[in-house]
Amino acid sequence: MKEFIKNDIYLNALYKRYEADIVTAKANLLTYINTPVGVAEHPDMIASMDELIGKIAEAQDKLKILEEGV
Repeated sequence: MKEFIKNDIYLNALYKRYEADIVTAKANLLTYINTPVGVAEHPDMIASMDELIGKIAEAQDKLKILEEGV
């Protein structure tokens, strides 16, 4: 994390939100991969997994923009 983000409470909060979004989506994706029986209420697992990958990509893009100095 860049220094200007650490020193600004709002930018720091955004940074941490995007990091949390990435970790949350990865954890959910691993659940689909490792225990597909545990997510039986999702009949279209491929679409659900694709949505999670989209969330990861979006949060990574946001982090990149933030680190570039908005």
